[in-house]
Amino acid sequence: MSKSSLCRITVPAVSCAVASIFTVLTTSLPAQGRGRRGPPEAVRQRWGNYFAPVKLAAADQGKPDRDRMADSEHVKGAAGKHHLSLLYVFDSSADKDKQQSFEQVVMNNGKINSGLRLFRCGSVDLAGDDAAKKEFGGRAPLFITFDESGKRAAEASFKGFHVTPVKLVQAMRKAASGYGKLGFDGFVKGYTKLLHDLTLIDTRRQALATKRTRLEKKPNAKALDGVVKDEAALRKQENELLDAERKMLSLAKVPERDPAAKLVGEPRRGRG
Repeated sequence: MSKSSLCRITVPAVSCAVASIFTVLTTSLPAQGRGRRGPPEAVRQRWGNYFAPVKLAAADQGKPDRDRMADSEHVKGAAGKHHLSLLYVFDSSADKDKQQSFEQVVMNNGKINSGLRLFRCGSVDLAGDDAAKKEFGGRAPLFITFDESGKRAAEASFKGFHVTPVKLVQAMRKAASGYGKLGFDGFVKGYTKLLHDLTLIDTRRQALATKRTRLEKKPNAKALDGVVKDEAALRKQENELLDAERKMLSLAKVPERDPAAKLVGEPRRGRG
């Protein structure tokens, strides 16, 4: 789908500028205000901040240099399929309000959210694991990235819940160096734009449905015919966009999401 055709799908206060993309995705659009807040489900399901719970193997006192994170089934399983992986290390016994606020800010950063799609994402709770807490607790919340061979690539520590998103972006970029044909930054830019376009299409679909309902109450054959044509054109645009997505995911070697993965850091939805 061409950029110009997408820009014709317009809603109030929404432009095609990339800088505004994730604000659009994580807040309610005017046409969505009646009955739904936040992004459409199709966009929400495509976010990268889905993490599968990871249980570390028991600490082996006979191997003090063992990397329990890299040796986890999550990382080894990803490496077995030549996929990137990432672990989010946190402590559920920490201040819950700070933890929640931290996750909402970090996970909804545009580059982070899209960049996470390149990784098999897992979460490690330090609570109840004294050995892991002793080793990693002082650096948690902590993100550890691994390359496609399962080798540890980089860490991003947010000790004290101090949010510096660029640290995680850099850690992901390092792990993804040489991975896929799009590259980290190319994929992030393209996929964030794609999610923005899906949001606009959904908004336009709702507007057309509202118009159809209004016209059906006071039949107007010519106007209804126009709605039908607009709906068909919108379906064509959406299909073109989904075809582009399939190609993008393949070129970027995006792994399938773990069925056990859960959404982390979903933004608070406004009232109404």
